[in-house]
Amino acid sequence: MGISRGGARFLLEEARNLPFSGAVLQLGRQHLFFTQENLDGWAALHSVQLDKNIPPENVRQPLLDPSFLDDGSFFSELGFSVVESMDYSDFEQATHIHDLNKPIPRELAGRYDTIYDGGTIEHVFDVRSSLTNIFEMLKVGGRIIHSSPSSNHVDHGFYMFSPTLFYDWYMTNGFIVHECQIFLYTKDFDTMPWRVYDYEPGCLDGLSFGGFNSGHLVGIYISAEKTDDSTCNIIPQQGMYVSRWESGSGAKGKRLHRPRQDKTIVRDRRTFMERVLRQKRRLRIPNKVAEY
Repeated sequence: MGISRGGARFLLEEARNLPFSGAVLQLGRQHLFFTQENLDGWAALHSVQLDKNIPPENVRQPLLDPSFLDDGSFFSELGFSVVESMDYSDFEQATHIHDLNKPIPRELAGRYDTIYDGGTIEHVFDVRSSLTNIFEMLKVGGRIIHSSPSSNHVDHGFYMFSPTLFYDWYMTNGFIVHECQIFLYTKDFDTMPWRVYDYEPGCLDGLSFGGFNSGHLVGIYISAEKTDDSTCNIIPQQGMYVSRWESGSGAKGKRLHRPRQDKTIVRDRRTFMERVLRQKRRLRIPNKVAEY
């Protein structure tokens, strides 16, 4: 779990649009890869006034370089008065020791104004349990923020996620999705810029079959707000298929129609795949909206 230049700037932009306050829970204490001077400079770029009145109890020892900012001070400067963390192990002195595969303790229900998942639930085998626990711990009006791995993170965790997982889950369960973006970055994530693109369902159809071949790592940023009507017990159907069913190109509950292959294509599947790839190359990634 960590926050470098791109992650910090995502949160600063979030703070500019919807200011933070109250209590935040980090899913895993975040390793920070920047200094106070870095943060001050980025805050100016995003027109965010940092809160320099940091409660002494929120100050922690940095988990990496001692010259870097610590996680408690960082979230305090973003506007939170209470900064807590949760982890399976106590090796980094998290506030709460708990396995997200299991239901949360009763006393944590409805406790947090924001929960930040900066790269944790891909390491939790039971993703649905993680999402349910997040729902339970959030206050009504509270936000969950995921910054999670997608393509090119093989064996980093149990999973590499697609944006449709989070988008469909939160939309189906009555959350307000404030932001959903993908970002491309390199292994030099703490020094090289992150390229940020808006996500909406269907915008990646042209890239979903071998399209992310530039060598970049791909991540997902999503911010969703719990409402009075939000739930955590509705299992979503993937939005791509729902749109096909609703448009009449496929019937809900039935197998989607597949074009019949002629004998030449059956004999030589490479010809069929080349046609598929040519069709997908006609589509392009969404327009870049930022570079962090």
